[in-house]
Amino acid sequence: MVGIASGEILQGRLPPHAVRLLAEWVCEHRLELSEDWELVRSGKSPFRIDPLD
Repeated sequence: MVGIASGEILQGRLPPHAVRLLAEWVCEHRLELSEDWELVRSGKSPFRIDPLD
């Protein structure tokens, strides 16, 4: 589980390399993540978010 606002891992573990990649991805897609979270909370399906290049 990862916090959208902070990119911090809230629950679970990842190797250090994966944490760096995840932090970069969250930073690049924070707005999309927030919008998707609101969709899910209202019972709708989220949009796909592209992976890192």
